[in-house]
Amino acid sequence: MTGAGTQTDPYIVMDYTDFCNMTGGSSSYYKLGADIDFAQTDRTATSGAIGLNFKQLDGDGHKVSNFFRRVDVSDTINSLFKFSGSGAMTLQNIYFRGIYLAGGKTCFMSSISSSYTVTLKNCRIALKINDTSGSSNSLCIFDKLNITDSELLVEGTSDYMKPMTNKPVYGCLFRFNMTFFNTGYKNTKTIFDNNLSFCGITGNFICKDPSAARYILVTVNNTVSNSYFALNFDCIYSFSMTSNFSGINFYDKEVMANAVSKMPVSDHFLALTTEQCKSAEYLQSIDFPCTSGDSV
Repeated sequence: MTGAGTQTDPYIVMDYTDFCNMTGGSSSYYKLGADIDFAQTDRTATSGAIGLNFKQLDGDGHKVSNFFRRVDVSDTINSLFKFSGSGAMTLQNIYFRGIYLAGGKTCFMSSISSSYTVTLKNCRIALKINDTSGSSNSLCIFDKLNITDSELLVEGTSDYMKPMTNKPVYGCLFRFNMTFFNTGYKNTKTIFDNNLSFCGITGNFICKDPSAARYILVTVNNTVSNSYFALNFDCIYSFSMTSNFSGINFYDKEVMANAVSKMPVSDHFLALTTEQCKSAEYLQSIDFPCTSGDSV
């Protein structure tokens, strides 16, 4: 790789080999100089996660695509990246697309120590999972990741309910299309286990066992600020979420019809029609922060 690994002269990552060797240490800087397409490499489906050890990776708008990893043992962690650093780490300005994790305990990045802050900033992620871990699995899909100003599409299946995040999320759009099988498992799982600020949560959660469709949308001690929800639940056995709100928040009462009766009542959490949700003019009239091009 060219470059000195400093903030002003980062290492330039040009190919698959460079990408798999971003381990310069907690003060090193990297920058993508080209798209990385795993379909054009000799990597196999059973190759390990990619170890990361740096201070910052700037994708400079490039794509990382077509990563597929398969794990055949249900209690084995299956991730794209493995944190091997010893300090704060940031991945920014990257478009991850065609990322598919099949089998095991799935997550975007594994082995993050709670002692360090790992941040995804201004990224786009299209992730598909097939999680086959047991009912006791509490590993979040975006485990221990602070996520800001990003767009995340998560689709696929999970044998049991799968939590999504457990660190603060700011300025993000989540789109889900998830199916949970949950056969015979009755414990409740949290979807977002931290604060949400300026976020949009949309998509579909399908549970094949109606008696196991037990959701906590946002845990009770956390705060939702200036965010909206249009997340369809095909069935609900139990449902709850925090009643701590800041600013103006809303949900689509038509899309979330199964959850309306269980939603908290607050002047800061409004039940809107789909038409109202899609009208920037209406949202501005209730002081929700949006521009004329925004809609749910």
